[in-house]
Amino acid sequence: MWLFTLVNLSYALDCDFNPMHAPNGTFDNVPLNLRPFAVSTSPENFWALRKEAEQLSEDVEWFDLGGNGFQMIPTEDLEPNTEYRLLSVEYQDQTFAYLTTGDEVDSEAPEAMVDTVERSQSSSEWGDTDKLVFNLIDASEDIQVVFVELSSDETFSAPHQAWELVYGYEGGDASFSVGQGLCDSTAPSEVLDNNHHVRLTFYDWAGNPSEPILVDTQYEQSLRKKVGCSSVEPVSLLLFGWGLVGWRTRRR
Repeated sequence: MWLFTLVNLSYALDCDFNPMHAPNGTFDNVPLNLRPFAVSTSPENFWALRKEAEQLSEDVEWFDLGGNGFQMIPTEDLEPNTEYRLLSVEYQDQTFAYLTTGDEVDSEAPEAMVDTVERSQSSSEWGDTDKLVFNLIDASEDIQVVFVELSSDETFSAPHQAWELVYGYEGGDASFSVGQGLCDSTAPSEVLDNNHHVRLTFYDWAGNPSEPILVDTQYEQSLRKKVGCSSVEPVSLLLFGWGLVGWRTRRR
């Protein structure tokens, strides 16, 4: 069984613990071709992947995905039915994830559907936030991150791009957000205002991409401006196209 954890407020406000990353928590049946992700800054001197109770780190390479995304690629597949830790070597070896491998590699693409979207804004003593929040249904439980492209037109000729973590819940529901946060910013308010064509590509634990999902958020953004609210209740999205590759979970 996979255990999903959410970042609590105190962790979210501790910006010194960037980069944000996936996986984060305790997981089993992890694929042998695991590809952890880091979002925000290069973690080359920050992270380590080790077998449980060992001090020697696995040999890995870091791949710059462009924008604010980075991927850890172990030089060899992980050992089957083995416990690993993903940890920070800059914070007294604090462990971020406990991982137990299964006995298979994963080459199947993940899938997800967008259910609702809402614009969420807030102000507090810690700062201001402005986020476009996407709620997902029927999401593969091994989705880690999403590559978000925001465009002012349907051609996506010059999109604003960002990598975001996806947080999963029981029953196939999940969510992520893009915008201005307390500790990082992937899209300022003017980008959210002027780029309502969105293309989403989801990536699983092994780095397999989904087929892109196209979403038009124009209705939600125009409604927000019309009523002058700081946030909008979730409404149904106009999905003008998507292609999803079927995915059959191997989890038992």
